[in-house]
Amino acid sequence: MRARFLDLGTLSPGALHAAYHGLAAAQDDGAAPVLVWARSAAPHVCLGQSQSARAELDLAACAQAKVAVVRRMLGGGTVLVDGDQRCVFFILPLTLAAARPARIFAYCLGPLARTFQTLGIEARLVGRADLWVGDAKIAGSGAATIGRCMVFGSSFVLNFPDELFCRLVRAPSPGFREWLHEALPAAFTSWVRLGLVPADAVLAGALCDAAAAALGWDLYPDVPSADEGRAMRAAEEELRRDAEDEEEGSGRRRVANGIKLNAATYLAESHDGAAWLRVLLKDGYIARIGAHDPDITTALEGCIGTPIEPAVLQDRLARRLAPRAARAWARRIEACLAGVRDDDDSAQRTDRWPNRP
Repeated sequence: MRARFLDLGTLSPGALHAAYHGLAAAQDDGAAPVLVWARSAAPHVCLGQSQSARAELDLAACAQAKVAVVRRMLGGGTVLVDGDQRCVFFILPLTLAAARPARIFAYCLGPLARTFQTLGIEARLVGRADLWVGDAKIAGSGAATIGRCMVFGSSFVLNFPDELFCRLVRAPSPGFREWLHEALPAAFTSWVRLGLVPADAVLAGALCDAAAAALGWDLYPDVPSADEGRAMRAAEEELRRDAEDEEEGSGRRRVANGIKLNAATYLAESHDGAAWLRVLLKDGYIARIGAHDPDITTALEGCIGTPIEPAVLQDRLARRLAPRAARAWARRIEACLAGVRDDDDSAQRTDRWPNRP
């Protein structure tokens, strides 16, 4: 199958995300698949389509750090994109069998995993949309239907600014931010931490070779057409208007009381007046827990290693608390982590973008 490879170089945050939006919107029926390679000229926080900037981010911290905020038309969660990432987008015509939410992740993550493996990193698929190395995520992804195409996006994270990311995320307390900073390195890794940072030409070449081997693509270098260029500029303007509309709303967090660090790790914190509860969940089990009262914290720590199941939680707590208190704290733990099992919105359906420029 003939496919286009577009190296778009370094783009502003808005132009970066408008590029794949516009390219997808400009495709006709039966168009060739497109593989896009690009990088961001400046750090920016990129939100999934269903997310709210006001709910997810500390906007004052973003402004102070001069980090822009962009809400992409792809699914997934909050990511910090900077010049140490190489962004990759697959644009597949809907006539291609793989251009379906149920198929696109395995189809596109296959070449990405093969690229890692070619360069000496054993990455594997975890969940539907992530690649992991060992116990840490190294690549996430999102997808959406735009025009006559399905778009998949991911990146090669050569290095990651943990401290900056933790500073920009909206946190209900300093303690939450501290726990996030401590948990993030174990949940998310980068090429630098693995001791390997390939040159751009080597990495892009390995990706193209992997797409050819895994997908049967015959890639050829190309540039956007005039129509595609107009569609990309129109998409950038639409993203700007979307950001203005966002300023007027509030929205809800993707994870009601916290943040998803990877497919298996969540950090959440709930408040009831001055009383607070903070929980780190890994693989469905409590990995760390704390509360406003040191004595309560000691009792709650008896739940470390237990799943979020009412009977199990109450049984553990009843060993250290009175029955009524045990029931109450078991309910609070469940409420604090409400929704973490149902937050997967890595694929979005949208008809907001025009089919043609």
